[in-house]
Amino acid sequence: MPKYGIKLDFDQKQSLFGMPKGTDFALVANFKDKTHVKNYVTYQLASILGDDYSPRTQFVEVFFNREYLGLYLLVESVKVSKNRVNLNKDKASYLVEKTTSHDNKPFFETKNGNLFEIKYPKEPSQESIDIVAEHFSKFEFAQKDTVHFIPSNWIDTLDFARYYWIQEFAKNFDARFLRSLFTTWEQGDVLKMGPVWDFDLAYGIFRTGTTGHKDWIVRNFGWYKWLWKNESFKNSCLSYWTQNKHLFKNVPDSIEAVSQRIKKAVKNDNKRWPTLNSTENMYHDIAFESYEDAVDSLKNWVSERYYWIDENL
Repeated sequence: MPKYGIKLDFDQKQSLFGMPKGTDFALVANFKDKTHVKNYVTYQLASILGDDYSPRTQFVEVFFNREYLGLYLLVESVKVSKNRVNLNKDKASYLVEKTTSHDNKPFFETKNGNLFEIKYPKEPSQESIDIVAEHFSKFEFAQKDTVHFIPSNWIDTLDFARYYWIQEFAKNFDARFLRSLFTTWEQGDVLKMGPVWDFDLAYGIFRTGTTGHKDWIVRNFGWYKWLWKNESFKNSCLSYWTQNKHLFKNVPDSIEAVSQRIKKAVKNDNKRWPTLNSTENMYHDIAFESYEDAVDSLKNWVSERYYWIDENL
């Protein structure tokens, strides 16, 4: 993609736009997303739903050496710290990411063939890697016994249900147990999912074009494939949707509000990266006459997705 993402690393902790101090942030290009709002509204939704941590964000226009680079979403990088993923560092704690390649970074592969990159601890010992790999493998083996598997012995059921619905609602391509899926675990405690991350291939955009608002996706892959076969977990998910669906229903309103705030910046960005009415890139198979048209298209997709889920549970 010609408009690339940028990682910011500071020697000393900085507070940007009122965010808690940190040394590393990401400037997300949102090149695949003609509305620029998918990541923003999803992180906002996770926060409203009560997730332990959802990355804080700020829209910014970026200049580098006086060259205009475009509209970006400044986001806190996912890391373990008091103001981000807050784990008990006195215990054996882990933050891992489901991925498809480890790029020579600390990783493990479960006996079921699932690859995870270890984000924390930063330099795990082989003993530490073996412990988390064995626990994840035992979890994957246990959940396949859908009759006798007791979810609460292994996972934070509420947390897993919330994470599931955010991913399923967005129909996120990466949530097919591919990458950008974070899990935390502290020895002696249950597994938790999150934080949510990376939704530019969601809400109707797949790697090979658009997809409709119908059909299930996340429950057909990875851990959720087995969890949904467990009656206890299934009932927890159904209950969660019933109790919180009004918050999902409000997402189109959030999309409209955010798009109004950034529309002038989007106009500037489109002069630098004219993507709105272009279909040249593999991720851009729909051309729009205006930014408002792109936003309306997303709002309609999200609204249709909501009603399809609610009618097909």
